[in-house]
Amino acid sequence: MEITVRQWIESCISFKYISNFSIIVCIIAYYTNAYQIFFILAPLLLTNLIFTFILEWFNLEELVKSVFNIENIPLNKNTLQNIKYIENQFFILNTLWHLIPVLWLYYILNKEQLIDIFKPNFMGIYLKSAVIGLIYFYFGSKNMVYGNIDYFCYLIFYFMVLLAVCCHLYIL
Repeated sequence: MEITVRQWIESCISFKYISNFSIIVCIIAYYTNAYQIFFILAPLLLTNLIFTFILEWFNLEELVKSVFNIENIPLNKNTLQNIKYIENQFFILNTLWHLIPVLWLYYILNKEQLIDIFKPNFMGIYLKSAVIGLIYFYFGSKNMVYGNIDYFCYLIFYFMVLLAVCCHLYIL
């Protein structure tokens, strides 16, 4: 079993994952000067990076099987080695896919001082970001897009981290 380049690209641009949506739309919003959308998605970038690390740490196997739909593969020694190789590849590429936009975000925010210029409403941004997160968690849990994980626990923790990220970006 091998994951093709097409499967990697499809998993990176599919909007069924909140990370991909926030990364792609945030970049488009910035370069089209849609700063209201940019400010709403910026905390999602950071929160999704944190949750990517958490999901990869605790549920990497489940996440890989879910993303690439490799549930019912007969297991033998070669298949197990191949799955571990795919998990390692996924870990590296997925981490980079989430880390690079956050580095870009910090570069943009520090270079242009957009938060000081626009002074976005912290609680408004948090609530709008939370609605996007809630919608994604609802459909994600129904479709099990991240595998068989405890979606409710992740949802509660996601909103706490999102609040902390919004505080960090827009208040401090």
